[in-house]
Formats: sequence, C-alpha cells, structure tokens
Amino acid sequence: MLKISLNKVASINLFISMLLLLCLALILENLLNDRQKDATVINLAGRQRMLSQKITKGLYALPMGMSTIAEIRKDAEDWNLVHESLIHGNDSLNLPEQTDEELLKLFDEIGPYQNALYLAVYKVEDESSLTPSMLNELRFNESRFIQLMDQIVFKAEELANRGLSNLRLWTWVLSLLVMASLVFLYFNLIRPTIQGLIDSKRSLSDSRNILELFVKHTPAAVAMFDKDMNYLVASDRWYKDYGLSDESIIGRNHYEIFPEINEISEWKETHQRVLGGEVYRTDRDKFEREDGKVDWLRYELRPWRDFEGEIGGMIMFTEVITEQVELQMEVENKAEALEKVNAELRNFIYIASHDLQEPLRTTLSFADLLETEVNAGNMEMTQMSVGFIKESALRMSALVKSLLDYSLIGNKRDFEMVDCNKLVEEVKVDLGFAIKEKGATIEHTNLPEIRAIKLELRQLFQNLISNSIKFSQPNLPCHVSISAKQEEDHTLFAFKDNGMGIEEKYFQRIFEVFQRLHSKDEISGTGIGLANCKKIVHLHGGEIWVESEPKKGSTFYFTIEN
Repeated sequence: MLKISLNKVASINLFISMLLLLCLALILENLLNDRQKDATVINLAGRQRMLSQKITKGLYALPMGMSTIAEIRKDAEDWNLVHESLIHGNDSLNLPEQTDEELLKLFDEIGPYQNALYLAVYKVEDESSLTPSMLNELRFNESRFIQLMDQIVFKAEELANRGLSNLRLWTWVLSLLVMASLVFLYFNLIRPTIQGLIDSKRSLSDSRNILELFVKHTPAAVAMFDKDMNYLVASDRWYKDYGLSDESIIGRNHYEIFPEINEISEWKETHQRVLGGEVYRTDRDKFEREDGKVDWLRYELRPWRDFEGEIGGMIMFTEVITEQVELQMEVENKAEALEKVNAELRNFIYIASHDLQEPLRTTLSFADLLETEVNAGNMEMTQMSVGFIKESALRMSALVKSLLDYSLIGNKRDFEMVDCNKLVEEVKVDLGFAIKEKGATIEHTNLPEIRAIKLELRQLFQNLISNSIKFSQPNLPCHVSISAKQEEDHTLFAFKDNGMGIEEKYFQRIFEVFQRLHSKDEISGTGIGLANCKKIVHLHGGEIWVESEPKKGSTFYFTIEN
C-alpha cells in the first residue's frame, strides 16, 4: 500500500515538475519577446535621432547644392514611418504597439517637434525658399526632438534592464521550484526505481549463481547453451563423462568442443529443431568420438525461455550408458552364441544317437546270429559273427572317443603365443607314417606367431593336414601348401591340397558332426574331424570355409582373431 501511495505521489510530482517547466518556458518566451521589443525600440529610436540630424543637415546644405529636396523628403518619409511604428506597431519590423505609459507620454511630448520638422521639409520647395527664421525654427525643433529621443532611448534601456532583472528573478524562482520538484521526484521515484533495478539485478545474479551451483554439482551430465550453441553452464559430471579437461568451456561453442558432431548432420538438425521449440529424447544413441572411442548415450534436449517467453537456448540432460550397452550387447552375443551351441548340441545329440545305434544294431544282430549258430554247432559262422561283433565294438569305441574329444574342445582356455612354423613341424613328425606312406609333401613358409590355445591349434592343423593326406587322389603324390596373411584384426590361414576335391553342395555339410562323403569301407574315419576344426576356429573368434572342385583339390581357409 505504501509503495502504491509513493508511486502516486511521485507521479503527481512528475506532473507538477513538467507543468513548472512549461510555465518557465512560457514566461521566458514572453520576457524574451519583451526584451526583443525593447531592443528594437532602442535601435529604432537611435535611428530616428540620426535621421532627424540627417534631414536637418540636408536642409542646411540645400543652398550649397550638396543635397536635393527629393533625397530629403525620402528620408523624411522613412523617418515619419518609423516614428508611427514606434507608437502604433509594425508587423514587418516585428514591433508591437507601444503600451508603456511613460514611453507613450514621451512620444506625445516629441510629437509636435517631429511634426514641425516633417512639415518644414514639405514647405521648402527649393534653396531660395529657406529663410533665417525657418532655419532657427529647424534648429530648435531638431534640438528638442533629439533631447526627447535621448530620453526615450534612456527609458527604453531602463525598461529593458528592468525586464532583464525580472527575467533573472523568474528564472531563479522557477528553477528552484523545478529543482525542488526534481529532488522530490528523485527521492520518491527515481531513486526507488534505481534501487529496485539494483535489487532485481542482485536477485537475478543470486538466482543465476544458485542455478550455476545447482547445475555444477548435479549428479548428472547437464549443460545449458545459448541460441548459438555456446556454453552458459555445465555440470562437473559433464566434464567427467566426456573426458574434458579442467579448463572452463563456458562461452565456447559446443561444436568446437566436440568437432566430430559437425560430421553428424542428424544431431545438428535435431539441435535446430529443439531451438525452434521441440523437445527431443532418446534412450540409446551412438557417439563416435574423434579419438576413435565409441560412447553410447541416453539424453533429453529441451529449449529454455527467457522472461519474455522467447527461446533463449537449449538444455541437454545426458547420461553415458556405454557400460550398460556393452554389457547388454555382450549378454545378447552370449545368448546368441548359447542358442547356436544349443542348436549344435541338439544336432550333435541327434546325429550321435543315430551313428551310435548303427554299431549297436550290428552288434545285437550278430549276437542273435551267434546264439543261433552256437546252438546249431556251426563254428565257421560263429567265428565270423564274433569278428563282426568285435569290429562293431571297436567302431563304437572310436565314435565314443571322437565324441569325447569333441566335447573337451574349449575346456582349457590357456592362450599363449604359438609359433606356427614350429607347430607344423611337430604335426609333420606326428603324421610321419601317413606322410611317408602316401609320399606326401607339406610346404609352409613364414607362418606368423599368434596368440592361441596351443593344444587345440595343433589339433586343428593336424586334422586339416591329415584330411588332405587321407583324401588324396590315387596315383598322385599328395601336396599340401600352408600360408598365412596378417589382416587388420585377424590372421587368415590357407591349407591348399591337390586331393579329390569336394562338390559345392557339400561345402557346409562336411563341417557337421559325423557327416561323411565316403563310406567307412572306402576311407576310414569317424566323420568328426572337420567338426572339431570348426569348433576350434570358433573358440578363437574366427570362421572356417572351403573352396574346392572335384578332382582339382581343396583349399581350407580359416581366421584366428588377433
């Protein structure tokens, strides 16, 4: 209530001050006009004095031919016009009608002498018409006219000085009133307004400090930007999460701090939409940093508005969720790998049960036959049945051992640096009999040293070389060439032979458990060797495949992750 009252008083005081200033302006204008009139009167009165002297001297000089009656009468006309103007006013001379009583009285006194001089001019026709009495009268009238005109000038100067004193007085009085009003106005309106602005600025500064303190210490990566994407404030977590130095980024541009964003046009377009009033959020986004590091982010972008409701910039609420995303991806990869293992296991169980039943059925059949032959006393058939039973048992034993070897792959994950050149030489020693029997040659040059599980890598090399020897072409010495090429994130191996070759339709089947392309009578084996190779390669983060044509040899490729 007091504040409203003060505002009303201040408004009234401001009105009074303006009114006083208007009055001062009007009074000053009026007084200045009076001073201008007094100055004009003084100027014209002095001119009249000189014209009267000129007219009189002209009449005196007429007999000597130094002037003409026409010139004298022209001066007299001007003199008479100015005299009338001094009394009755003249717009062309910016001279109002005379109102001062004392000056009017003096003009009344000077009138007869002025008229006498004026009439004397028109009485003279030429130099011969001037008489001594007329000259004496001229001197007398001129003398009185000049005396009274001097009094008029003196009086006009007195009035001017008096008006000037009044002007000073009114100026002082009104100036003091205006100053008093302005002082009152200052203490009741201007000063409170200035103090209010100071308090508002201080309050705004305090609010800004509180906001900056809140943002700085909030346990999240938060930053505030202006419309040009320059930093206004950023939390400590922002510096930490994005690996920024302790040097302040306030005032610097967001795209300068993170130049990689200039290559992400979608992000810059999103920023412009948010600065246009849109709110944007995402639960997962990839951020590839300039140094090659990959961050995963969850963030929300919101525009902020000033006191007038205009958009002033943007606020970013972000969270680096790289660890969570990597963990989730790892879980997804493991789930995918588990599903693949389960599928392989289901296939393995199906195939294993099928292949194990064959020697079991053979054993059971010949056991029944053996029982019949024993009862019949047929010793030859009995011995043959025993041989078949033994052969089936041995084949079952080989199958069980192969299954055991397959299941044990990956149980021991002791990685170490393995020299592949030495490993090939060791395998050649183990396969020495088969190499000599087939007349095979194993060639390798400059194989690398890689990080692997040595026992399993040796089994991989041995299975591939053994297969090349086993499936060599008749009457053609087996030749195996082993090479390796170092790639960016893996090593590529190639085992090339000149064997029987494989039809393309079997390229995938040969890597499955117990899958054979030849009967056991043609070529011995359990059909699990390449399945072992595939499992070993996968455990080393690689892939295995074959390129081949029948009777043109095969090349087995596989990769080992660096």
